[in-house]
Amino acid sequence: MPIYEAMVKTLNPFVDLYMCETMSTADEAYNAASAAKRCGEGRPVYVAWTLSEEPGAGLRSLEPVSAAFERVSSLSLDGYLFNCTTPEAVLPALKELRALTDKPIGCYVNRIAEVPEAWTLDNEHQTHRRTDLTQDYYVQLSLAAIEAGANIVGGCCGIGPEDIAALNRAVQDAA
Repeated sequence: MPIYEAMVKTLNPFVDLYMCETMSTADEAYNAASAAKRCGEGRPVYVAWTLSEEPGAGLRSLEPVSAAFERVSSLSLDGYLFNCTTPEAVLPALKELRALTDKPIGCYVNRIAEVPEAWTLDNEHQTHRRTDLTQDYYVQLSLAAIEAGANIVGGCCGIGPEDIAALNRAVQDAA
C-alpha cells in the first residue's frame, strides 16, 4: 500500500525497528508489515494485532489468530504481539501464537473497559477505564502472559509507568 510505504520511507532515518501495531485484520497487518519489510532498509519488523474482547474469539475482525499469523508468515517477521486488548483476551491468544512460532511474542494490554463499536482515534465514541484491573491484577495477568510464552510484556491505554514498575519488581523478585 502506498500510504504504508510513504510512512516507512519517512520514518527510516529515525527508527531502529518497525512495529505495525493495533492491526485489527489479517490483511491490514500484511499490508503494513510488507511495506515495512520492503522499504525499511533491513530493520526488524514486528506486528501487533488487537483482539476481540471475548477471549479466544481471535482478532477484532473475528479472524482466528492462526489465520492472521498465516497471512503474514511469508514475510519472515521478527516478532508478533497483541496490543490495545484486555489481558484476559491476550492469554489464550498468546498460547495459540506460541504454538505457531519460536520468534519473540508478547503483549501490551490496555485498561479500557470495552472498545465501543465503530470506535476510532478521531471520533467521539468514549472509552471508559476499567476499575477492576488493579495494579496487582495487571501484574498477575502479565506474569501469566510470561508463563504462556511472552518474551515482551508492557502496557497500552491506561497502563502507566507505576504499573510497569510494579511488573518489573515482580519479574525481578521471581528471578
